[in-house]
Amino acid sequence: MAQPVRLPPDRLNHPAICLRIACFERPICMTSAPPAIRSLAILILTLSLAGCGSRPDAAVLDPVAVNSKVEPEGGKQVSILAATNRQPQKQGYAATWADGLSYQQYDISIPPKRDGAVIRYPTAHPDPQSQFMVRSRRALTTAQFVAAATSGPNFDGTVGIFVHGFNYSYQEALYRAAQVAADADTPTAPIMFSWPSQAAISGYVADKDAVLYSRTELQNVIDMVSKARGVKRVVLFGHSMGAFLVMEAVRQLKLEQRTNELDKLAIILAAPDIDVDVFRSQLADIGRMKTPVTLLVSKTDRACRSPAFSAASGRASAVLTYRRRRSRRSPRRIICG
Repeated sequence: MAQPVRLPPDRLNHPAICLRIACFERPICMTSAPPAIRSLAILILTLSLAGCGSRPDAAVLDPVAVNSKVEPEGGKQVSILAATNRQPQKQGYAATWADGLSYQQYDISIPPKRDGAVIRYPTAHPDPQSQFMVRSRRALTTAQFVAAATSGPNFDGTVGIFVHGFNYSYQEALYRAAQVAADADTPTAPIMFSWPSQAAISGYVADKDAVLYSRTELQNVIDMVSKARGVKRVVLFGHSMGAFLVMEAVRQLKLEQRTNELDKLAIILAAPDIDVDVFRSQLADIGRMKTPVTLLVSKTDRACRSPAFSAASGRASAVLTYRRRRSRRSPRRIICG
């Protein structure tokens, strides 16, 4: 079992919570934080598991009608908000770029019989006891999207935005977000921002271009929810290449001097696929954040060992364990290599 690398006491400010992820075969420790941040941190780490099973096509986005007599006991239903700049295609979204954003809301049933983080997608003969499935979906206007993200009986002023990484399809990210939202019992519907990844190992370079194309669209989503009434904090998560997109969008906010929006952000980057020198440059442009940037990275990230990732060989990767220490310093950034 891999041993965690411990950071110096003056770089830490939270007690540790640890969880075991199936594909990693070892514990991964991360910063303990307020419930909304902690729940979405679990989401990010679990999203690393997308490559563990078979890959679904867009048919899994179709709502499934189930006879009420076979509704499972012990299951639950979660709501996920989706914003994407992918081109609509039949019942789903393609890997091609669109000129603007599309918004959807999905209600997804979570089965009571599950094998850890494994997701079983609906088949021609759906089984609500063991399969995840979309029960309803609807397109939203911009105003409806913002209202759904920033209201409701359990809304506590925090909005969570997840940005998926390299080699992800729209439907894979959606179902994984639903699974972890259910496990973490998030009080409000999280937002999934899906950029036009090729969803293929061979599409790494194309995905980099798609990330750069998507900066302004992600910034627009951040801007919309930050300005909504009652929003106190926006938890912005980026996983893998999605972390690069997050940093680029935040950098744009800084260059435009959007202080109000920046002050509401809590940024968490999981297994960030960012060149170290580029990351330092982004941090220099962004400057000190009101809430420090948190990194969750793994030295044994399998993506680092893939030949397709030769262009990413300079990214920061390590296993982190965060321990509570007495310290008056609040870290601006954590970079481990």
